[in-house]
Amino acid sequence: MNPTICFTHLAPLIPHVQYPYLFLVIDYAFLICITHSTW
Repeated sequence: MNPTICFTHLAPLIPHVQYPYLFLVIDYAFLICITHSTW
């Protein structure tokens, strides 16, 4: 997978206090992206 996609998930990490559920989904997608890029 393209590593640039992983960095795009890091962008909305700032308002995670206002949107905890959205942050959880983005964090989960980022974890999957990291796992697939390592393989």
